[in-house]
Amino acid sequence: MAELSTKWLVPSLLSVGGIGIDFILFYAKISYTSTACPLGGSCDLVNNSVFSEMFGIPVSVFGILSFAFFLVISLAAWHKMIEEKMAWMGMAIVSGLGLLGALYFVYIMVFVLGAICTWCVFSHLILLTIFLLSYTNWKKGENGTKRGKKR
Repeated sequence: MAELSTKWLVPSLLSVGGIGIDFILFYAKISYTSTACPLGGSCDLVNNSVFSEMFGIPVSVFGILSFAFFLVISLAAWHKMIEEKMAWMGMAIVSGLGLLGALYFVYIMVFVLGAICTWCVFSHLILLTIFLLSYTNWKKGENGTKRGKKR
């Protein structure tokens, strides 16, 4: 059994939270139901806009797939099925690319739609947290590897 470590527990729990949030948005999109938007946001306006789909696919699906990737990688690294450095690097790259998309959608929300989807912002904050966590651990692992090598 893998040793319980907050190092992999945190990204695993964040990933589950991200999957849950994006599933709420996905379900509301495909079922044409209203979403209770926390903190008084305009989730329905954003989630039903033309910008809520990419290639005819709800953007929440891309979020679900990304967070599922993070969860699988975290659990695999936790159980030592993949090397930690590779796990952190993969998560940093995928979350970094996701942040580029998130920045685009924040721009659309603020400057084009004039509405904020609070669920979307929560999802973006989780993505940002996963990026910061994975990037710092990836770079920390690289520095540790360099120090540990003999010349």
